[in-house]
Amino acid sequence: MKSDTDMTQFDSLKAIYMDVIAKNISDPIEKILVMTYEFDDQQLLNLICARPLEDDFELRRNQRKFIADLKPVIFYDARKTREFNRLPHFLDLVPVRTKPFSCHHSKAYLIVTGQSVRLVLGSLNLTYSGLFKNREVFTDFCWNKDETEDLQVLRDFVELLKRQRADIPQAVASEALIELLNVIDGRLAQWGVNHVKVRHTLVASGTGTSGLSQLAERWSLISTSAPKRLFVVSPFFDQGDGVLIDLLGSAVGAADAVHIVTDERSVSAICKKHFGAATRDRILNVIPVQISQQERIRIEKFNDGRSTEGLHLERKLHAKILVLESEMECLVYIGSANFTSKAWNGDNFELGVISVETCSADTLIRRICAGLGAGSENVYSRVPDTLTLSDIVDDEDYVEETGYPNFIERIVLHYDEISETVHFRIDGGTPDEIGAYDVSWGSLPLSISERRSQDILSKEFYVRLVGGRNLSFVPKAQPALRFCIPFWHAPELVQKKDEFVFPNADDWLQYYLGIDIDDGGQPGEHIPGEPVSPKPQAMFEVDRESNVIIQMQRYLSLFSAIEGVFTKKADEADKLLFGDERSMFVRKHLTEPINAYAKILKREFQQSRNKKTAQLEFCFKLGELLLFFRSLAEKLPELQASQAALASLLTDSVPEMDAGLKSYINYCNQNN
Repeated sequence: MKSDTDMTQFDSLKAIYMDVIAKNISDPIEKILVMTYEFDDQQLLNLICARPLEDDFELRRNQRKFIADLKPVIFYDARKTREFNRLPHFLDLVPVRTKPFSCHHSKAYLIVTGQSVRLVLGSLNLTYSGLFKNREVFTDFCWNKDETEDLQVLRDFVELLKRQRADIPQAVASEALIELLNVIDGRLAQWGVNHVKVRHTLVASGTGTSGLSQLAERWSLISTSAPKRLFVVSPFFDQGDGVLIDLLGSAVGAADAVHIVTDERSVSAICKKHFGAATRDRILNVIPVQISQQERIRIEKFNDGRSTEGLHLERKLHAKILVLESEMECLVYIGSANFTSKAWNGDNFELGVISVETCSADTLIRRICAGLGAGSENVYSRVPDTLTLSDIVDDEDYVEETGYPNFIERIVLHYDEISETVHFRIDGGTPDEIGAYDVSWGSLPLSISERRSQDILSKEFYVRLVGGRNLSFVPKAQPALRFCIPFWHAPELVQKKDEFVFPNADDWLQYYLGIDIDDGGQPGEHIPGEPVSPKPQAMFEVDRESNVIIQMQRYLSLFSAIEGVFTKKADEADKLLFGDERSMFVRKHLTEPINAYAKILKREFQQSRNKKTAQLEFCFKLGELLLFFRSLAEKLPELQASQAALASLLTDSVPEMDAGLKSYINYCNQNN
């Protein structure tokens, strides 16, 4: 459910994201950041590829390119690192390590489009259960140049990201995070200061302050007395001697009435101490295991009217809500924090928002209970005085795993252009500590010496463009254990991402013409965020055994369409953009893709078995590219350096050539 105080039209993350997808052509997605405790590979791919969130699809080459350009950033708990068999390269995974018995528990979804910034904060993880099965709660925001209410929430969220980048070793290496922060800082500067009364306040725990202290500070602004009533929705509660309600009483005062809502599976984890010793009125409402008919109707509506008849449905409670009632107003918390001391006292990384509402507390609580399907009967009589042992284990409550390589700060994959190899570097730990593990990259064993792996042929990287997003660490003393740790891509590798994403020149051409040919050779989907611009299929059906001259004629026909694509980009840069924005646009949309295409052509030439034919094709295609780049450089002087680099690549790559080819090369160079 969405927060009761939220006035937007969306009642699920799916609905929000479908709205983003519907506007993706006119307002394309530019950046994505996710904070979650754990995630499913498929749901993450759906989110970043602008697919319906319940979809199941195979990642296509064009979508790998889209992800590489988007550079999503994913914060999650390090101990929840999985195989990532379906994840591609060039997205930033930030596994956050915490001390034992605590975790990275924040849940946030930030989507930056060309015109807006959207932020969803709540209880739902990026998993199938979190998105489609559990009872969850969230608050969503959408800002643009005309809608800036509660813009301070975005400012505070950006400051939180900056603190986490500075404080979390795993986030320091994220260049994608820096880019995202710069983009949002630019939007905030454009949108200015909003003078409308602030309705929501961001609450972050585990970043130097506790959520409890922030809650108490916000409460002090609306009341100098203790709350009349405390209302709590939570699936998990303290299992030790200390309980949150005692800390809460010290911070804001003991409430006269305590009303708790949980589900049937969690009742055995509650005792009288969770209601507080000074409380006079105690209410416990339970969400039954059996789904009501009204809830089935809501589920069918959510799933486009599909019938649930005959299906066994179970929905676990995962929502976290806290309401403090004063004489005149209610303070409402929606977020990731369970009703536990760890969640509110700074041990966990938690995130949520507080709002101050003037509505009736009875009406608010009644609507929340109805939305969650809670029973109306007060079953407080079922609660024991104390707990001896509970079978309910908090989703955030686990012990440090023995053997986990905590000494590793980060792992970075580097690229050597001269040798055309890649290698890993491990930051943190001593050689002896690293040497205690067998390290591998998928099926490839790694030999680590002085924190550096052996040189690996770049083709090993090609075969792992999907999957292979982490290294495996197996303790030699405990071979039954296995720990997966993701790695970063060094800047020099990110800059050459197009050379790796596109296996050959044809794939590059098809991408920039807006056509996706899948790995099976069949037409696929268009590029996310781009209109479909199909070209005649015959243009791509090149018979590689046919006459070379015919092949070149076909290529020129195809290349003329490419010239049209990049000429439009050059015109856009020349007429609409200035300063740093112009430079970034030129680099992203002109110099980087065209330089990558030249390098792909060179690679194909070097790997060809028929050197004579390959030499002719390479010089011809690169020469035409050079002549085209010259025309672009006349409009955009910042392209002249890349123009000179292309000319050098053309002459240096083919030291020996016949007279006819040399004449063509001289012609291209004279015109540059």
